[in-house]
Amino acid sequence: LGPRKVDGDALERRSRVLYELAEGDHDNVGAELEEVCEAEPGDPSVFLALAAIDRQRGRVERAKAIHRTVLAAADLDSEQRVAALLGLGRDLLAQGNERAAVGALVRAISLAPRSVATLESLAKALEQAGAWERAAAAWERLEKQVDGRRSREARVGRGHALAGQALYALDDGEDRKA
Repeated sequence: LGPRKVDGDALERRSRVLYELAEGDHDNVGAELEEVCEAEPGDPSVFLALAAIDRQRGRVERAKAIHRTVLAAADLDSEQRVAALLGLGRDLLAQGNERAAVGALVRAISLAPRSVATLESLAKALEQAGAWERAAAAWERLEKQVDGRRSREARVGRGHALAGQALYALDDGEDRKA
């Protein structure tokens, strides 16, 4: 194979988009990603990035639609499928649909059991759904996989889930269990 020609305009655009993203300019990044999606409709990673930006901009319905469209593609590799399921789970969670979010995130965990981002999102979704025992187990699993600050955050999450479980038991009159 011959050497690939480096597209200077593409590199410049990528640099500008990364800078705008780092500065928190989601509107310009979203517009740039939309142009890239039109120019390169076969690249699911750009669509996944656009969906994440849309969710941050409050356009959750659009983000959900993009994630579902990406998931419908037959030629997705495992990593992209996990990313799409994770994004869909986060979209559903942002809408308050905890049950569907948990379903999408459990499917993602089945494909990538060691994915830290997926496990963390699953733990949060389980907490919001009131599945305290499962949330505590997910936080504990996450705590074992990560180090440092993230481990401490997972420990705090597990403590929160255990406290929620105790409050639920108190509400049911199960003082001993609480």
